[in-house]
Amino acid sequence: MNVLKRGGHVILWDISDEALDTVKEGFQAQFPSATIITQVVDVSDRETVIESKDELMNDLLEDGKKISILVNNAGVVSGDHQPSNSQ
Repeated sequence: MNVLKRGGHVILWDISDEALDTVKEGFQAQFPSATIITQVVDVSDRETVIESKDELMNDLLEDGKKISILVNNAGVVSGDHQPSNSQ
C-alpha cells in the first residue's frame, strides 16, 4: 500500500476482468495519485504469462521505465467458499 500512497505505478494481473475493475476502482478511490494498470492474464498458463510479461516489459522500456518491485500473489479458488458458522 505504501507504493500506492506515494503515487506509484502499480500493474495488476488477474484472470477476471471484473475483479480487476473492482480492485482498480477501490485503489483509485483511496489513492488518486497512483497509476494503476490492469491486464487480464491467466497466470496458470505459462505461455500467456511469458507473452504478457514480454509485452509489458517492451511497453515499459519504450517509456523509459522499469519494474522496481514484483509481488507474486497468485492463488486458485474453486467451489463454494462461503464462511461457515458450523463447528
